Amino acid sequence: MGYGRFEGIDAARLLARLFAAARLHINFFQPSFKLKEKHREGAKVIKRYLPPATPYERALVHPSPDEVFKRRLLEIYRTLDPLALLGTDAGRPK
Repeated sequence: MGYGRFEGIDAARLLARLFAAARLHINFFQPSFKLKEKHREGAKVIKRYLPPATPYERALVHPSPDEVFKRRLLEIYRTLDPLALLGTDAGRPK
């Protein structure tokens, strides 16, 4: 959030709304690479990555979460609009 200082309840509420929207956007719509393997060949380190995927997509294919949890994630995903999350007015003062 920069070098400035945010103080008070109003600033905390504003930041909480901003981070809530950012969390949803990152977890459901922002793909990222995950490191698959890393090995050294002399002085050079070779890294291999998995194909980019969102945390939401990784959770759906992972065997650990139960079907109820996966259905709940799907329900949340269907209600989200990525453009609305990016254009949220959470960061703008009223």
